[in-house]
Amino acid sequence: MKWVSGRGLNRKRIVRALWVQTSVVLLFVAGAAAWPRHGVGPPPITDVQARTLLVTATERVVGFGCGVVQTSGTGVAMADGTLLTNRHVVDGLLGINVVPDLGPTMGGTSRVSQAVALAVVRPSPAVRSRIRLARDDPRPGQTVWVGGFPANAGLRVTRTRVVDYVDGRARAQAGPVVRIAAHLEHGMSGSPVLDATGGLAGIAFAIEETSGYGLVIPASMIRDVLAHAPLVPARSC
Repeated sequence: MKWVSGRGLNRKRIVRALWVQTSVVLLFVAGAAAWPRHGVGPPPITDVQARTLLVTATERVVGFGCGVVQTSGTGVAMADGTLLTNRHVVDGLLGINVVPDLGPTMGGTSRVSQAVALAVVRPSPAVRSRIRLARDDPRPGQTVWVGGFPANAGLRVTRTRVVDYVDGRARAQAGPVVRIAAHLEHGMSGSPVLDATGGLAGIAFAIEETSGYGLVIPASMIRDVLAHAPLVPARSC
């Protein structure tokens, strides 16, 4: 018979206990990694933060020439120095001026999409903001903020909600568009719509006649157009 000292027994028990604890910890970590994660993204912005973002990034876009005194629309300055607006805000004009709520007026060159009502303006000098495209499209019922310049009025920022999605092909858009429960006015074409993360959830482009709801090109469609669809210079008169 082989005798084992009490010290040897204690060492074996300690090693066995540590092995069991390590195994439990590893199992717990592996299980936690497989669980779905909720709330990992940035916290939602406040109403004040959303309004501040829109005040600093929303610009009036004024077109001139071609037998008209001027036209008026809205655009949003992006983090990369470009300005996004609607195609019809810049197309078929002699030129445009970008008129911020605060700061000097500037010119710019425009390129437009043939697939959706989107235009990309490069102001000179470039104006950068903190706004980037939202990672996800907004869901029905979600709170969003829209900022725009009604004709002959100052900047208007409205907190509203997403109603639903409708087929955009009836309005010559490449896919579904968002309806928001905000009543837009002439001059607010190209208005930015921010989601609860402060990302650009879409660009307003039309008013639905039957309901008065605003129609918005969603972020996913904007991203696809910027990545894959050719942009051509805006038409001049």
